[in-house]
Amino acid sequence: MLTGLTVGDLSTGLAGVYAARLCHELGATVHRPAGLPVRFSDAGTGGLPAARAALTGYLTEGSLPAGPGAVESADLVLDDGTLDVAALRARRPEVVVVTITDFGSTGPWTGRPATSAVLQAAAGSTAWRGEPSAPPVQAGGEIEQYLAGAYALAGALACLRGAARTGLGDHLDLSVLEATNLGLTTFGTTHASLWGHEGTDFPGRSVQIPAIERTRDGWVGLCTISARQRQDLMVLVGRPDLADDESLAYGTARQQRQDELKAAIVDWAASLTTAEVVDLASAFRIPVAPVGSGDTLLDNEQLRERGFFTTGADGLTRPGPPLRFTGDGTAPSRPDTGDRDGLPLAGLRVLDLTAWWAGPASTHLLAALGADVVKVESARRPDGMRLSFVADPTARQWWEYGPVYFALNTNKRGIALDLSTSEGAAVLGDLARRADVLIENFTPRVLDSFPLDWPAVRRDNPRLVTVRMPAFGLTGSWRDRTGFAQTIEQASGLAWTTGYPDGPPLAPRGVCDPLAGVHAALACLAALRHRDRTGVAGTVEVPMLELAVRASFGQLAAWQVAGIAPQRLGNRDPSHAPQGVYPSAEPDRWIALSVRDDREWAALAGLIGQPARTAGQRRHHHDEIDEAITRWTRRHPPAELVAALEAHGVPAAVVTGPGRLTGNPQLAHRRFFEPVDHPVAGTHVVPGLPFRSARHDVRWNRTAAPTLGQHTAEVLTEWLGLTDQDIATLAEVTADWPDAYDNGRSE
Repeated sequence: MLTGLTVGDLSTGLAGVYAARLCHELGATVHRPAGLPVRFSDAGTGGLPAARAALTGYLTEGSLPAGPGAVESADLVLDDGTLDVAALRARRPEVVVVTITDFGSTGPWTGRPATSAVLQAAAGSTAWRGEPSAPPVQAGGEIEQYLAGAYALAGALACLRGAARTGLGDHLDLSVLEATNLGLTTFGTTHASLWGHEGTDFPGRSVQIPAIERTRDGWVGLCTISARQRQDLMVLVGRPDLADDESLAYGTARQQRQDELKAAIVDWAASLTTAEVVDLASAFRIPVAPVGSGDTLLDNEQLRERGFFTTGADGLTRPGPPLRFTGDGTAPSRPDTGDRDGLPLAGLRVLDLTAWWAGPASTHLLAALGADVVKVESARRPDGMRLSFVADPTARQWWEYGPVYFALNTNKRGIALDLSTSEGAAVLGDLARRADVLIENFTPRVLDSFPLDWPAVRRDNPRLVTVRMPAFGLTGSWRDRTGFAQTIEQASGLAWTTGYPDGPPLAPRGVCDPLAGVHAALACLAALRHRDRTGVAGTVEVPMLELAVRASFGQLAAWQVAGIAPQRLGNRDPSHAPQGVYPSAEPDRWIALSVRDDREWAALAGLIGQPARTAGQRRHHHDEIDEAITRWTRRHPPAELVAALEAHGVPAAVVTGPGRLTGNPQLAHRRFFEPVDHPVAGTHVVPGLPFRSARHDVRWNRTAAPTLGQHTAEVLTEWLGLTDQDIATLAEVTADWPDAYDNGRSE
């Protein structure tokens, strides 16, 4: 798909190297200077040198030694801040450069030392994960780095598309901190804004119910997103009275009664095997999965049936490619209609059939970068995220207050179509005939159930690129199972390395949705590049489970080389000792810190009154060191502690709740949070993209998420040329929302 693209990889961090790996897998030629190191934590590989070597080999496989001028002559350059970007762009204005650093190349925190633990603490991730009676806990596996790498490539491919039209490249300045916020906080800052809790630690620390439970022979992951799923689970566990309890429709009530709910689920799961729980829950269409880990993933039936795993040159079994592309014949060329001075995806038409988080994350990125994205919903089948975390379900048009919907659907236009009717499906088909891209994330059986002749649509529009985002894949025995982000985290191994050492695995809380969404966006852009270069469009399959397992390869390597399955370490890390989350003088306010080397230990030791110790000694005496750190941290406010550590060059951050992030000076400097004025919900903040563009100094969120059906008449007129009478006639048979065909004004 990226054949003919040349990439110069100067990155040493995991995010950049992963982006280069994606380029190689998609067909690009990657040049990387020989001997350039790769920096990542040993937490995912169990601290095993052989597993670390295997992961390094996997990430850099396919990169060619960079000869003289190979990097500077590349179409795309991945950089970690060492390149003179201005000089390169002056010589080659068409080049696209992505610089990936922890905090970005501008702002008061630029150059500040960081680790995964510190980034997650500062980004709002750690604060809301874990038991209220225990310290907050980080997500394991440096998953934010894989997300940042995917964002880097998606942004780069968009800029390359723009450069093909204008001859002008771009420089994207990517912040891993910002990518972490986008992937690991479930838009908690927007949530706080909508609920009026800005400046607080809202939404607070919790563990989801249901979550991961012990069975007779292992662990099983459960997840309920909709009211129907929650009610069905209560019936399944033998508590129909709880299914009928209307007060439990509210998350606050479920948290207050968590002990009662948890006990019912725990007792039921413990009486069954994992397979029995999976079979029963699947029959009720409750999201469920066996919990994956390094020692079980290779035996996962779905992955084996799909032939996902491959064998590397080192003889180890490893994850397969991030997507599957099927060409659909020859697409005639068409001139690019985008504005030369517009955003890189200007002129691109995207038909968005997605819902919840993963799918809208893909189209959100495309819309932010200039695509005309039309979102299709109906009152019968609205985006489920409209219905989640609503502040007041009695409010007028309460469905417009869902924070994830509010944040992920900016810049889009929304239409209302009942796709269960032949008339609504026919309109969908006509829209698809005029689109460049169609993206959907239904369970596979759903798309084929619409009364529409899809082969005819593809024949009429051979330029159409279709992106499908199934949870488990379009084939295999898990094909039709329901899967949300938590399900994927549970099945893929990501939950296995998250949580307290003496507790159950914990889902990282949603990161697999944006991980899939951003990969789907880059897959879409790669397919468009392939179409424009070869004339062949087609279908791209981006399975969520397979993407997540790619981020768990360290666990697979550790099991294969040493028979060890890396375990949960809480807030510790074998690469950094000490590392942890520590209490401050303020109630339930914490800091995260990491020590990576002897110099940083000497600086910390001077603050806490500890002797010189080697790395091995620090790991061996970690408990003792933690006690010394805690005695010191309990005497000072969190901001004062971090200031002292920063002054001594020790990576540290206040464990900050999402509600407080609008006061973060680094994020404020980079204008990461942007106010959006919504016609119903009012003005609230939403995060932008995790990079700044040198060529386009714009707001990433320019218009609010559409109200239900808001742009129906506008889009049907503009895309299809329908008249007012046509629209009025259509409304009689397919509009299922008051005034959906009149700008969506509902009372």
